[in-house]
Amino acid sequence: MIEHWPWKLISKTKIPTKVMCFSWTALREAILTQDNLCRRNFQLVNRCYMCQQQSESVNHLFLHWSVAADLWRMFLSVFGISWATPQTIKEAVESWSLWKVDRTINQEDLADDSSMHFLVVWVPGSFEIGVVAQQLGKSQKYQSILCIGAVIKGDTSHYDAVVNATTSGVLSAGLNSGTPCIFGVLTCDTLEQAFNRAGGKSGNKGAEAALTAD
Repeated sequence: MIEHWPWKLISKTKIPTKVMCFSWTALREAILTQDNLCRRNFQLVNRCYMCQQQSESVNHLFLHWSVAADLWRMFLSVFGISWATPQTIKEAVESWSLWKVDRTINQEDLADDSSMHFLVVWVPGSFEIGVVAQQLGKSQKYQSILCIGAVIKGDTSHYDAVVNATTSGVLSAGLNSGTPCIFGVLTCDTLEQAFNRAGGKSGNKGAEAALTAD
């Protein structure tokens, strides 16, 4: 967990101390939002004062609230980026960090043509994989797009709709973009089955899909 935590990104001396401390607090989701107060046994009705529609949390205030989402889109458009909104602040910071690394790699004159570089893009759910894969494929920056996720069957028919949409979405992404889009989404009855197929007793389907992409 420590090696994936983006502490280097927010612990640089050139960042103002107050901004650095606030960023760290937001990443830890330790801001005293109403959901955190409720966890401390405060008797509150958890309702966001900004939108008056959803419960208040750090991720809601800084990512998913409509005004926050618009600000993110405005900021990212300066860099020519469009994204599927991450679920958490941590995922947002990691995505930004990975984009900066990928951008730096693309700008460098790499002497070794055989070197391989990867960009990881997070999406809210499997349903959105096809849309994002198509955008990445049309950019013509990548040799192949590896689509990895998991859909766990529940008690309703929603599972079938998501699986069908995800499958057709990845297929369409490859056809429309001209870039190979490899389907590596697990479709499982239980969470245990998913873990077993993601490096457990039943192998690693993601690794197998990566070999196909290679």
